[in-house]
Amino acid sequence: NRERIVTSLLEMLEDIRRGRVTETVAEDDVEEDVGIVDSPPKDDAIAGMPVNAPEGRCRPYTPIDIVTTPMSVDSMSGEMMRSIASDIILRESPVNETLLLKLFCKRVDIKRLSERTRTLLLDHIRRLPHEERDGFITYWSPNMEPSSYDTYRVGDRETNRDITQVPLAEIVNAIVDTVGQSGSLTGESIIPAVGRALGYSRSGNNVKAIIGEAVKVAVDDGRIRSEDGRYLPSQ
Repeated sequence: NRERIVTSLLEMLEDIRRGRVTETVAEDDVEEDVGIVDSPPKDDAIAGMPVNAPEGRCRPYTPIDIVTTPMSVDSMSGEMMRSIASDIILRESPVNETLLLKLFCKRVDIKRLSERTRTLLLDHIRRLPHEERDGFITYWSPNMEPSSYDTYRVGDRETNRDITQVPLAEIVNAIVDTVGQSGSLTGESIIPAVGRALGYSRSGNNVKAIIGEAVKVAVDDGRIRSEDGRYLPSQ
């Protein structure tokens, strides 16, 4: 037995020397990255990042890791609530308020967010710097400059965010990218086209409503222009 083991080791060393052995990883040794995921509405099917996503502007979305520690909101000080929210903002930024509340609840193990608890949390969290526009509320990390943020993030089927959790800035950037790639889009075609860029295979009510509002913002800000019923690049 000892001789066979020695012989096998010598043969393995010889194979390595000749480059015939490659490193393999057993499937059971690969850790699965489980993200913070919300099941999307049935009419807003998530397809994931499009294969032809523009390089440099569309980036993969990776959910942040949340370590859950059960805590009672009623026992928290306002300072503690803002501290927990600030940590999430720092790692997730930009983050809209819907996703921020979801991640906060996961962090302190709130299974069901009542209207009372929601009101209490927002009373303290909204004391943090945030941007509010046309019903969209976005929180930014202090080390990020909103005016220079020109990317948008798209996950795969498992990690992509629901449209209600995507920051306004990212939706507008996806609109600018989509119009720039297409050259010209009609009012009917722009919403499904932007929806696909954001990873949604179908445009349900939420996708239509939210992207529709973001298109207005993009036009108002001069990021795209509207002419004769069509949407065109700003330049």
